Amino acid sequence: MLFRSAGILTALVTLVWGLFSQGHPVGDAHAPGDHGDSADVPSSPSELESSESVAGVPNRTASLVFLTLAYAAYSYCQYLFFSWSQYYFDTVLQLGTDVGRRNSTITLLGMAAGMVAGGWLADLVPSRIGRFPGKSLLPLAGMVASGLLLLAGVSVTDPNAVLVCFTLSMAALATCESPFWVNGVALGRRRGGLSGAILNTVGNAGGLVAPIVTPLFSDHIGWRGSLAVASVVCLLGAPLWLNVDPGDD
Repeated sequence: MLFRSAGILTALVTLVWGLFSQGHPVGDAHAPGDHGDSADVPSSPSELESSESVAGVPNRTASLVFLTLAYAAYSYCQYLFFSWSQYYFDTVLQLGTDVGRRNSTITLLGMAAGMVAGGWLADLVPSRIGRFPGKSLLPLAGMVASGLLLLAGVSVTDPNAVLVCFTLSMAALATCESPFWVNGVALGRRRGGLSGAILNTVGNAGGLVAPIVTPLFSDHIGWRGSLAVASVVCLLGAPLWLNVDPGDD
């Protein structure tokens, strides 16, 4: 029944999207098929590679590579919580199934709140301090905060403190979701669909790895050590944002 409900809901969303969405943003002077101004449209991958190479500023292709690697680190931490947070509360901390389910739900609600806040801040921060590095500041800070809070969560033993740290960690991580996608599409310009697909496919490879290697790590360094590895991955991914510059809108 749950699977049927999810399928019906997805179909309804798709129907509404198809009926009311437009092929291009309202007010876009260059709708599909209008090639009146093609100065900013690279005609080949090589042109994409070189079109914005400016001294000290990465071009769009290099920026997409760094962004995708950062997204892989982001996805590693996110998928780990999707897969193992309930088990950690339930079995590792020995809180029982009901508490494990409740606590893992709370962490996911924290993630949802962080995504909304991140979308709002993604518009606010660059307008206050400039586009570059303004667009990188929020996700960089979010990933650093998430990594440190996750590390704090595995360093304490009080279950309530663990829950607070994990929830705040996931909320901080989720503030990066909007910046990833806004910048991923912007880097592709009119090929935003392609750049978004690259970001999603390659970046999510990091997420696919996490559920597999986390229990393997736990056999050698314990579950706290496995989660600490995720915090290190997140912290290493954060500075990659300093190399991401989508250029002008």
